[in-house]
Amino acid sequence: MTQPSPEQSNSTAASHYPAVHSSADTTLYDKDGLPVHPSKQKSKLAAFLLTFFLSGIGAGNFYLGQTTRGIFRILGHLATLITPIPWVGWIIGGLTIIILFAWWVTELIFIATGSGGYDKDSRGVPLKS
Repeated sequence: MTQPSPEQSNSTAASHYPAVHSSADTTLYDKDGLPVHPSKQKSKLAAFLLTFFLSGIGAGNFYLGQTTRGIFRILGHLATLITPIPWVGWIIGGLTIIILFAWWVTELIFIATGSGGYDKDSRGVPLKS
C-alpha cells in the first residue's frame, strides 16, 4: 500500500471542515460555516413588526427561529385566560399580563437596537436592516 502524500492528506482533511473566511469576504455564513444566500437573510423590520403586532402567538420569535421562546410566549398568553376566575385568577393572570408586557417591550427594544441576541437569527446569520 502506498501512503498519501502530505498534500493529499491535507486536502482530504480540509474537505471535512469549513474553510476559514477572510474579513474581505462579503458572503454570509451561518454558525456552522455554511454559506447563506442573501434572500434567506431575515429582516430586522419584519422581526420588529411581527413582535409588535403578533407577539401573543410568538410570531417574531418563530420568525427568528427561536421556537422555545415562541412556545413560552403562547403558554404565557394562555395563562392569562384564567383571569376571570375570582381572586386567584386575578392575581396570577394580572402578574402574567405584567410579565408578558415587560417581555414584549424588552424584545422590541432588543430587536430595534440589535442587542440581547436579537442581532442574529437562530442560525447565527445577522439580521438585515
